[in-house]
Amino acid sequence: MQSREFDVFLYGATGFTGRLVARELESRGVRFAIGGRDRPKLETLRSRLATRPEAIAVDLSDSHAMRTACSRARVVLTCAGPFAQFGTPVQDAALASGSHFIDVTGEHNYMWKTFGRDAEARAAGVVLLNAAGFDVVPTDLCAWLACRGVEKPQLVEIAIATSGSPLSHGTMKSAVALLGAGCVCWEDGNLVTEPVGHHARHVPFPPPFGPRRVVSVPWGDVVTAPRTTGAPNVRVYMTMPRLAAGALPFLGPVLPALARSPARRLLDWYLESAPEGPSDSERTGSIFAIWAESTDEGGRRQFAVVEGRDPYGFTAVSAVWFARQMAQPGYARSGALTPCQAADPDELASYLAERGVTSLSPHPPQLGW
Repeated sequence: MQSREFDVFLYGATGFTGRLVARELESRGVRFAIGGRDRPKLETLRSRLATRPEAIAVDLSDSHAMRTACSRARVVLTCAGPFAQFGTPVQDAALASGSHFIDVTGEHNYMWKTFGRDAEARAAGVVLLNAAGFDVVPTDLCAWLACRGVEKPQLVEIAIATSGSPLSHGTMKSAVALLGAGCVCWEDGNLVTEPVGHHARHVPFPPPFGPRRVVSVPWGDVVTAPRTTGAPNVRVYMTMPRLAAGALPFLGPVLPALARSPARRLLDWYLESAPEGPSDSERTGSIFAIWAESTDEGGRRQFAVVEGRDPYGFTAVSAVWFARQMAQPGYARSGALTPCQAADPDELASYLAERGVTSLSPHPPQLGW
């Protein structure tokens, strides 16, 4: 890749997650520009950053201007979601300009389309990386750890527990869209659609979560984990309050219809009226635990755990780490890749450990679990 003015062009910089990413880019000494549709908001953000990065106002509908902006950077990193709506125009511009592309989505339908562009990305000599934040990076890493040393994993199950932080506007909007599309799992090498909560099991999360019942959810790992681990079967679960989990068998089949009904307008109104995202104290007080288990052809199982705090802060740290890797002159990977394909997983785990994310390497399940 030829020399560019910037290492990173950050699009969607003025949103909740975008602002966190901008601060992380600045703290790591990255040459970057900020971008978005709203010039006044960009200028406000620029004034609050010590390095005063260039602000590039460009609308997603202006493909020429978007390509021009992307061509100035080695890496294009977008935080503008929902990505099924706003991700593709930025991805198109990055491909056309020969820039690596990163986003922080967790929307499996959009991610599936991205992996369909693998040949385009390889021909352009660039990487398309979805889900470079809390949506998938810790779960992809945990799945990779759970399959380490397993010759032919047949089933990978991933479970997520979080506590202590409300969701941002962008996360809630994406979640509503995903629930409206139903749930998916990777079954015998194919995406299978099913109601949310169709599968349930108990998972031995470490303290302070402890053993919890989890239900199946539409998480991005159903697209990434089969590529990272080679497993023909993948399911993703999440903890839920007891009442919500109990209602899912009844609500799951009708959620798609509810998401398309007039009631959706009331939900959208509520989302817009809610706080934009968690406060700094709420973020730092939030914790998460990821548990993954692989099962091989002989029925042998092993698990791994990844723990940390502040999922939104994690997204900024993780996305910027990937952007810095791709901006290096010697970076030579290409194609539509998962997080554990886009960089060395051991290096990723080591870096995250420095930022307070711990990982427990593969272990066989303990009796009684």
